[in-house]
Amino acid sequence: VFTTAVGFVITVGLYRAALMILDGRKIVLGELFSGPAVVNYFLASLLAGIIIGVGFLLLFVPGIIAAFILQFVGFAAVDRYRDGPVAALTHSFNVVKDNVGTIILFDLAAIALLIVGALLCGVGLLVAWPVVLIAAGFMWRRFTNSTVATLAHKLGVSRGTIKNRITRLEDDGVITGYTVRLKPD
Repeated sequence: VFTTAVGFVITVGLYRAALMILDGRKIVLGELFSGPAVVNYFLASLLAGIIIGVGFLLLFVPGIIAAFILQFVGFAAVDRYRDGPVAALTHSFNVVKDNVGTIILFDLAAIALLIVGALLCGVGLLVAWPVVLIAAGFMWRRFTNSTVATLAHKLGVSRGTIKNRITRLEDDGVITGYTVRLKPD
């Protein structure tokens, strides 16, 4: 039980570190393992594990489909922990649903990179695994239309400054949600 708990905390830290790198922020140890994100990740992973496990019990293929659909649950749970664990499943589903072709190609490339890393006496995995994790984080950021980099560029400030300000506005209740407005044609 202790090992599993430590594993969850470390995994949250890895997801957060990847997102910090992508946001152009320095990795700050104290921010990697904050409580709400760890709890949300644990609950979202538990739900995803149950769904995937049931899928594997149902003739294996549904488990593979569930794992494919829920592959961004970790990033969703850590990045948007205020939304809750069920929302992490929904966020992952929506990202995959809207970008199936690109994600299939990414997954195939990631699998190939990990296989090559494993073939190099396993030492290659020390490089391949972080590369795949950061690349998956990039896909998450790209597919969730993260505008932090765009705002930072337009305002001439760092991405970390924009991310911190948005987080503060969310925490203060100034930003209470996000919506999509479609241009009528």
